[in-house]
Amino acid sequence: MIQTGPNKQVRYEHEGIPKNIAFNLSPKKEEKPKMGSMSLKIGRNERISVVYQNGTRKDDVKYKTVKDDIENGNCKITKY
Repeated sequence: MIQTGPNKQVRYEHEGIPKNIAFNLSPKKEEKPKMGSMSLKIGRNERISVVYQNGTRKDDVKYKTVKDDIENGNCKITKY
């Protein structure tokens, strides 16, 4: 089977390195920056607790109500 398309494996030649090792030296794909402060996916209707920069704390609010504040950096998600 021949691999064709954008995801096929490509071998890069490097001077002085055996071919069986050179495959591990190929350039890595860049990861997309994560949006928001948490790495987990939060649903719009999930309830979270947030703390604002001025110290105000809001407990058990829906994510969609504070989404803009989180993305702007005005508050951070905290654990209960």
